[in-house]
Amino acid sequence: MTGLATYIKQQPSTKICCNCYIQHQQTSVGFCEAVQARLLFLHLAVYYNSLPAEETGPTIDTSKYPPSEGITIELCAGIVDKDKCLEEIAKDEILEECGYDVPISSIKKITSFKSGVGVSGSVQTLFYAEVTDGMRQHSGGGNTCEGEEIDVVDLTLSEAKALIFNEDVPRPVTLILALMWFFDGNMSLTNLPNKL
Repeated sequence: MTGLATYIKQQPSTKICCNCYIQHQQTSVGFCEAVQARLLFLHLAVYYNSLPAEETGPTIDTSKYPPSEGITIELCAGIVDKDKCLEEIAKDEILEECGYDVPISSIKKITSFKSGVGVSGSVQTLFYAEVTDGMRQHSGGGNTCEGEEIDVVDLTLSEAKALIFNEDVPRPVTLILALMWFFDGNMSLTNLPNKL
C-alpha cells in the first residue's frame, strides 16, 4: 500500500501531528553473470529529483540540464504488491527488468532492512542470484505498460567495485550495500575467478 497517513501523538503538554508516507515493501536483487564474471545492473531515470529545486517546474531547460544527469545505476528491484513470496517477486522482477528466467532456488536472501527511514521506513529485502546465458529469455527493459524504460548494464568486477565510493555516479545506498556484501568475501560463493 502506498499513500499518505497522519500520525497524531498526545503528550502531556503538546499534540504532535506529522504526515507519514506509507510505502510498499520492496525487493532488490544483485546478480552476476557467472561465465564472464560480470555484475549486472540497471539504468533508471530520477531526472526531476536531480535538478536544483529552483529549476523544477512545469518546464525544464534540457539544454541546461540534459536528461543524462538524472540516470542512476541500481539493482533490479520491485515493490511487493502481489500475493507471492519475496523470492517469487524477485524472480518476476529479474525476468521483467533484465530478461533472465532464474530458478527460485537460485535466488538467495542476503538481508532485510528498513529503507526510506525518515519518510516511510518500508522494509526492503536484498537478494543475490547468478545468471547464465541459458537463462536469458529476452533483453529486459521493464514493463512498458507501466512506463518503464530500463537499460540493463553489465560491468566488470573492477568497474562495479569502483562504484562503491564514486560520488560522481548517482546510485542508491542499496546498490552500495549489495556491492560491499559481494566484495566482502561473498564473491567466493559464486565460484568466480578474482578478476579485480
